[in-house]
Amino acid sequence: MSAQIPAPPVSRAKVALAAALPFLALGLAYLASVAISASVVRVGWFDRAWFGWTVVVPLLLAAPGLAGMASFVIGNAPLAKGVIWVVSLFVAIFTTYRLGVTLHQIGCQVLTDQLQAVPVAVTVGLAAGIAFAVAASGAA
Repeated sequence: MSAQIPAPPVSRAKVALAAALPFLALGLAYLASVAISASVVRVGWFDRAWFGWTVVVPLLLAAPGLAGMASFVIGNAPLAKGVIWVVSLFVAIFTTYRLGVTLHQIGCQVLTDQLQAVPVAVTVGLAAGIAFAVAASGAA
């Protein structure tokens, strides 16, 4: 019978760093999409769609990978998965909120009450959170 060796304690700075990297990428994507993309209509060949696909989408795609890579900094697999799930929960809640307050039309139907957006916002928010968790866990 072998004795289990306890894992060394993990510093709070490492946990904070592991959570900060994906939040940084997501925050930059959000700021870029809101601040810059909303103000730029067209400057030569530089328009909103080009900006979104070359800046915002790559930042969104990099965030789960950063979360997975940052989990190596922690060195404690269960704690790293916990950090990933906390970030994923934030992604789900933030996506649900932003979509819920900005959605004004679903398909061809104009929303008369903002509560009509709740089912769609919750569905998309859950999908975003789960997708982030799966991708980040796969990268970890």
